[in-house]
Amino acid sequence: MMIPVRWLRMVPGRFFSSNVYIIGEGELTLVDAGGPRAPKKYIFREMQGLGVNPRDVARIVITHTHPDHIGGLPDFHKSSEPEVLVHRAEARFVESIGVPPEKILSDGDVVNVGSCSLHVIHTPGHSPGSICLYEPGRKILFSGDTVFAYGIGRFDLPGGSIRQLASSISRLLRLEVDLLLPGHGNIVLKGASRNLEANYRYALSLMEGRGIGGETF
Repeated sequence: MMIPVRWLRMVPGRFFSSNVYIIGEGELTLVDAGGPRAPKKYIFREMQGLGVNPRDVARIVITHTHPDHIGGLPDFHKSSEPEVLVHRAEARFVESIGVPPEKILSDGDVVNVGSCSLHVIHTPGHSPGSICLYEPGRKILFSGDTVFAYGIGRFDLPGGSIRQLASSISRLLRLEVDLLLPGHGNIVLKGASRNLEANYRYALSLMEGRGIGGETF
């Protein structure tokens, strides 16, 4: 799928696999790696259809370590041995599939990719080490499974928390976001801050339904 930013492309997720975002020209950076065997099944082919070579992948930034986002790492590792970046809270899960991370991320880190700077925002709630990546120059947010175009990530999985998720989304409200690129489903091409506000209200309504106070946000 084409995105109206020259250096940014997308391979939509299929079945048990996340969206994969391709950043750069020449040397490539990916956001997430898709599910188990997804690269060999279709991601490599779709990358070539977008005019990029899977062997040019030099770096993969992981938004969180659920299998539908990291299962494709072994295929990419065999193809180009890219550098893998992941939040410190979930680094051990990447190591467990035989692809040791080369850089451990923390909140506030900046990943420089060509002319763009991806600011790391720790957003626990869907998982303990979930992150979002914000590119302030173009107001782009890679949101992983924290928020989607019209919804929020699951919080009923191990390590999940609706309170943490709502708090994380409240942090995202401070950003000016035009382009929202989630881990699954549709992207938002304009005015995505409104989607974040709606998703935050939805998260608060879920908390209220469970009798959880939100006064600390």
